Amino acid sequence: MASLRVVRKALAARVRTIEGLRVRDQVPGEVSPPAVVIVPGCGKAAPIDYDKAFAGGSHAMNFAVKILVGAAHDLSAQDALDAYLDPDGARSVKAAIEADMAELVHDGDVVADYAQVRACTHYGFVDWSGVTYLGAEMHCEVLAR
Repeated sequence: MASLRVVRKALAARVRTIEGLRVRDQVPGEVSPPAVVIVPGCGKAAPIDYDKAFAGGSHAMNFAVKILVGAAHDLSAQDALDAYLDPDGARSVKAAIEADMAELVHDGDVVADYAQVRACTHYGFVDWSGVTYLGAEMHCEVLAR
């Protein structure tokens, strides 16, 4: 099975295709927006839901894709956040993650059959290391091999 670390890195590589967006595949102490942080688990969804195929061939992995765009008082931050949450387009995090539903690859190896953004589960103020940002959280599901 592909590890959480490897799948997280593959997701981050897809999001890095969005110009100007800082992407972290590990939880940093501080962020410099606009930024995306990919964290295992999302709300009540477990980080790994094992044995989704016969004999443990596939496992569902859930990730919170946290988007932080600017200080809470920055009026332009909402426009930027909205663009990252669009279902498609050059700034769409969803479109970058799903990449036309292609297999997820890391270092030349296929690590997942697909990655799909299921929902935007939060939109509003996000506190990170004592700073309040405008941000959102997306729920991403990956069917890992």
